[in-house]
Amino acid sequence: MNKPKTFRTQISEWFDRDKCLFSSLTIFTGLFFFYHQFTRDTLKSDKDLLQLKGIVKDYSFADKQGGRGMTHEYYIWLDGYKNAFQIPADYLGYFKKEEFETQVRKGDSLSLTIPRQKMIKLNDSNDDIYVMSLDKHNYNYLDKVKTMENENSGFDIYAGIFFLVIGIAFYFFKRW
Repeated sequence: MNKPKTFRTQISEWFDRDKCLFSSLTIFTGLFFFYHQFTRDTLKSDKDLLQLKGIVKDYSFADKQGGRGMTHEYYIWLDGYKNAFQIPADYLGYFKKEEFETQVRKGDSLSLTIPRQKMIKLNDSNDDIYVMSLDKHNYNYLDKVKTMENENSGFDIYAGIFFLVIGIAFYFFKRW
């Protein structure tokens, strides 16, 4: 006679290496991509951006090799702001790092744009605020058109669908 399954045994099956671990991980990954897509800042036009000007206090562009691969930590600090302004790793393909390092010095005036929704975090917290564009006078180091295209690419939705379909398909495949 079969004993009824308890909640604990039902949950533990999802993390059993031989049964559903791969399905669980891929489904959770898909759900993470959906969560990320629907909780991120909405950036559709220039109206969704806020332009800031400031004097460069410091900057740091670090590429570090770690146990999980390469990490990129690109930060700029401006006088008058507590926050560090971060160039996300997704934007590094558009960022003219070499030109920035040779042309921008501490004390130079810099113009940057951030998502308007981040305005409430300016000088109110120590949170990093990601940058959508960087300019010094008329020279552009990070193009907001390209970064906004990146933000609106829909990658997270497609990745979420992909991982959910793979996870669910693998689950049913393992059950047969």
